[in-house]
Amino acid sequence: MSPKYLCEELYKIEEKLNLFEVKIQDVFFWKIIRFKVFITITSKKKVFDVSTFSVAKKKGLRDKLALSYDLLKEVFNSYKNGLGNRTNTKDILVFEHGRQMLIDGAYTDIYTQELVKQLSNSGADFEIVEPSNNGKHYNKPNAMRSYGDHYYISHLVKRALAPVYLSQDEKNIISEIEHELQHSFGIDVALMPLIIKSIRRFKTERDFYIKLLAKRKVKQVFLVVSYALEHLIEACKLSNIECIELQHGTMNKYHVGYSFPKNKSIPYMPDKLYLFGKFWYDSTPLPLSQENIVYYGFPHIANALNTIKKKQIAGNILVISQGTISKLLFKEAISLAESNHHLHIKVKLHPRECNNWQKNYEALHSASTKLNNLKVVYDNAANIHDLMSEAEFAVGVYSTAVYEAAALGCKIILLNAHGIEFMEYLIENKIAALANNAEDMQKIITSFQFNKVSSDYFFSTAKNNT
Repeated sequence: MSPKYLCEELYKIEEKLNLFEVKIQDVFFWKIIRFKVFITITSKKKVFDVSTFSVAKKKGLRDKLALSYDLLKEVFNSYKNGLGNRTNTKDILVFEHGRQMLIDGAYTDIYTQELVKQLSNSGADFEIVEPSNNGKHYNKPNAMRSYGDHYYISHLVKRALAPVYLSQDEKNIISEIEHELQHSFGIDVALMPLIIKSIRRFKTERDFYIKLLAKRKVKQVFLVVSYALEHLIEACKLSNIECIELQHGTMNKYHVGYSFPKNKSIPYMPDKLYLFGKFWYDSTPLPLSQENIVYYGFPHIANALNTIKKKQIAGNILVISQGTISKLLFKEAISLAESNHHLHIKVKLHPRECNNWQKNYEALHSASTKLNNLKVVYDNAANIHDLMSEAEFAVGVYSTAVYEAAALGCKIILLNAHGIEFMEYLIENKIAALANNAEDMQKIITSFQFNKVSSDYFFSTAKNNT
């Protein structure tokens, strides 16, 4: 069962039951549980490794003690450095992403990095809000940076104990959805506890932010990952505060955080969405009209790509390895090299694959020692963008690096493997070609006519005012 099938069946259920128009306890409940329900389905159906989306539950006494310790740290951070503990006014709040990268010795949120720079240069009155990572933080608080922790005792009590009483009609709605999920996917999904917990959290968080935004006289909010922050978005709407989301990763028709092919009016969405480039708007059925879309770019990637000198060499092929489908990629790369000695193929291993790769991928290692036209790049220090700049073709499945290769002018060949549906738009518009095996790749290399697109289409370099 593919992600495409799961999504399309879920979209049918949503349309049949008008789920985005139904309220439970005065909350558009489906929007706030949709992503969690999808992940539950994919987990039960073992569609793919959901560790990408969720963290495994901790077990055992030691883990429970660790969780308690993390919670105590979050309570401490709330009272000492939390944004709700401050009383000074701020025109703009920028809510960072939960993961940050170490760049030039400092941890940085690559998605809000350029925005913060622009706000600072313009003299804007703003504050960065850094979310908690189990009580841990990347940066120290200061006048311009607070912590998102708001685990005040009263707040925790409300989140845990605030009553949620469901009417019989509401219970019937939930039962109907569970029945449809069972019919479509053959699994039981217990929605009642999820809905009660989600509504309780939504209301508690929404009310907290309404008070905070008023107290600090906020006029504008920037955030990432809107499908985890519906409560903040609703607080902004009820407070007449503009809320803007910055894109934080790839989007497509089968990303349930952003794809709404059956609905154009979705609750708890930001007022505007700043995208990496026009491609993401074209390829994803977003519920925002085009006038509320800004092609803001992704400077972290765009700047890196702009420093690369393109020196493509005809016949050079870069194979971009990726997780669980890497062995299939390697198999076809070997076959292509064996039957096409005039081609020069480099296989770039994923950083997680480099350790002990000779043993883990014996067939690839053996072939690379025998074939002069097959080389394995296993040095983590190797710059993948330099490798892309030398390649005429790049081969992958659905790795983010595929878009970067396309932006650098590589002709993209996608192997028909698990997850290929995420790349449908590229294939349908001949920005990429689909191959089932090495033989197909050879034909594509020889005769396929690719539609050329600019780097800006994926990662706009236009400078936008905030």
